[in-house]
Amino acid sequence: DRPIGDANPVDLGLRAGAAEFEEAARLLVSDPGVDAVLVLYAPSLGATVDEAHAALGAGAAANPSVTVAACFYSPQPAAVASEARSIPVFDAIDVAARSLGRVATYAEWLAMPEGEPLELPAGEADAAHGQVGSALERGQAELTLDEAHELLSTIGLDTVPSRSATTLEEALAAAESVGYPVVLKAACRQPTAKTVAAGFALDLSDEAALRGAWERMSATLGDEMMPALVQSMLDPGVDVAITVKDHPQVGPVLTISPGGTATAFEPGDEVRVLPLGHLEVRRLVASARFAAFLEPEARKVLEQVLLRVGALVEAVPEIAGLRLNPVIVGRDRAVVTDAAVSVREIEQEPLPPIRRLELG
Repeated sequence: DRPIGDANPVDLGLRAGAAEFEEAARLLVSDPGVDAVLVLYAPSLGATVDEAHAALGAGAAANPSVTVAACFYSPQPAAVASEARSIPVFDAIDVAARSLGRVATYAEWLAMPEGEPLELPAGEADAAHGQVGSALERGQAELTLDEAHELLSTIGLDTVPSRSATTLEEALAAAESVGYPVVLKAACRQPTAKTVAAGFALDLSDEAALRGAWERMSATLGDEMMPALVQSMLDPGVDVAITVKDHPQVGPVLTISPGGTATAFEPGDEVRVLPLGHLEVRRLVASARFAAFLEPEARKVLEQVLLRVGALVEAVPEIAGLRLNPVIVGRDRAVVTDAAVSVREIEQEPLPPIRRLELG
């Protein structure tokens, strides 16, 4: 008098025939407490492989809404099919179980509410589109750092005050412009190469400190130091890298990962296809490995950055790629310190139709 689903697993024994197979399958898929059925068949005394195939198909047809997978340890594995449904057959039980698990995970993901994506105000979207269009008219495939910062500022993101310099005098003037303390960077160096001695100097509090850092970098890097960047020194925070790449099948894909030098050693944390609703962005930030280092207020700040980056890419499809690394995220604000934006001409809307479908 109890549901058959309470018995897990259901063992039919070696003498079970086709009738027992069909009845067990029918009872399991009809039980409201059963979400999925995993069938394992080994050569038995009661039913041949073909008979077991047919019995499973007939029994499972009683409720096609329940997911069924099977593993047949037999010389002739074949798909189980009936007029009502087909059932995938696997060569190994662990593969079948893992496949069912992924189906369950996918179903859980589909059931999650996405929330609403952010749309840029018309003025911001038009300004951003105009900036990218101007760069394309000049034949650029990438924006300069200043242009990238201007683009991000247009959509309400904070960027660190920066000045380029090719001489010590220009660097000193830049430091006076942005205000001490400053950071001195060799802009062309990769993050892993940016050490105090070779491309990266922090917290330079006065002219003497900037002169010393410039001389050390010049001696070590030579021409590779140019162009140098002088930037304002920021308050400490969590370094985050945000990347958007255009995928030929699904369109723009956003990745977040640890920023700064950690990016070279840590793979991307989380990947999502744009556009992203606010609830999905919240889950994205919460699932990142660095989330434990973010206070609740800082998480909300990062969520807003991600929503605005997604909105920018949606509004300006000419953006082929975008990389912000690092974005220094604190309790009250997030500041982009380095940005790279690639652009390209488009003849038509590049976003695949699948991205526009809504689940009913």
